Amino acid sequence: MLDGATPLLKQIDSASPLSAKPHQLDTYITFDNVQNTVLVPAKELLPGLLRSDQFIELSSDRLHQVNALSTTHPGVKTQMPDTASRLRVISPAVAANLASAREVIDLVKALLPGGAGNQMKDVAATGGDSFLRSSLSFTYGGSPAARASVAIQWQGGYCDAHASLTYQLLSQNPTLKDSRIDLIGGGPESHVFVVIRGHTPEQDIVVDPWAPFASPTLVQDALPMHRELLGAAGGSVKHTKPAGTVSEALDIQDALRRQALTQEESIQKRFIEQKFRYPEDDIASQLKDPRDRWDVPFSGNPNVRYEVQDESGQKLTDFPLRFDMQRTGLGQQLGR
Repeated sequence: MLDGATPLLKQIDSASPLSAKPHQLDTYITFDNVQNTVLVPAKELLPGLLRSDQFIELSSDRLHQVNALSTTHPGVKTQMPDTASRLRVISPAVAANLASAREVIDLVKALLPGGAGNQMKDVAATGGDSFLRSSLSFTYGGSPAARASVAIQWQGGYCDAHASLTYQLLSQNPTLKDSRIDLIGGGPESHVFVVIRGHTPEQDIVVDPWAPFASPTLVQDALPMHRELLGAAGGSVKHTKPAGTVSEALDIQDALRRQALTQEESIQKRFIEQKFRYPEDDIASQLKDPRDRWDVPFSGNPNVRYEVQDESGQKLTDFPLRFDMQRTGLGQQLGR
């Protein structure tokens, strides 16, 4: 998918309400058969980690390619969202929250290029290294910030690691100061993800980079496991950033320094040193264990497009918005 990254044209429109405070979003235009708009926060949350000129497009053809790779083995758990084309009408505030969520998904992908050790597509793409990295980064307990830092060090993790880093980055974003951020977890599968709360439940946004081809999505377009957990009575909220607050920023540079130290030796050698087990045996055991083998390519419907309207119903965008396009990272390479 990274080989298919494409440049997009930046549109300068100072009169757009989405380019002015409090939103301050840059606009890019796609060149597919139907013109769409991509929104990017004008101020980078973590400068220097993402490219502003390269986007990975999940076009209809690419979606068919991904779906053709879906696992049909009975020992692998699968979930797919509805993938029908949809148009949702949203407010400027929801559009800005979706743009912030998209940026954080892209940052998580850049910081955790090893992916998830229980996603079969990631395991296959890394030759099993994603499992080793996820095993090394897994910790019981601890704050989301601590779990996020360890995940960056090892460049991968299970859903809890992806969610912890997502929660931390969203919570430290000043743009989301007035939004409540929840880390959600539980259910029969013990899945963990993040929700940006809106003014109404219909405006809540699911953010789950654990899926290989993740995109931010309204709850109605999310996976069944997301909706089930959000509809469960009590016990699903693990951590909360209250509205009106901004969390202390994670020391990304310290995590990257520790990551550089881990890359001085191969991930297989570090696994032996840390776990006192042979990596090949652990990878084989993981592939044989049906309890935590997943093929969940999408975190929500990637074919949803959005129209932004103000309170009077006036349309504020020339073309539909899309948030399924991932910005590529700068210089994040997996150590071997």
